[in-house]
Amino acid sequence: MLFVTGHAIHRFIERIAPYLTYEEAEAIILEDMKSIRRESIKPSKSNYYVRIRSKYLGKQGSPYRYRMFIAPQEQTPEKGYLVVTIHRG
Repeated sequence: MLFVTGHAIHRFIERIAPYLTYEEAEAIILEDMKSIRRESIKPSKSNYYVRIRSKYLGKQGSPYRYRMFIAPQEQTPEKGYLVVTIHRG
């Protein structure tokens, strides 16, 4: 199961693509989550993160690149991924 908090969607819009609507940003994040491989997930202080190079292109014609922070597996509904925030790079 894939879950994205409203906070993460707002951070994506604020930090990565301010010209997108909430629904567009949510769709991009959910689609990018499908490409996550277990071995690409790295630990951070209290969560995990994965670097994303989106298949979607921004206004400049280059792919969105960002870090997706996800909650530990045991804290997520049905043991899926829960995106809690987004950072550049």
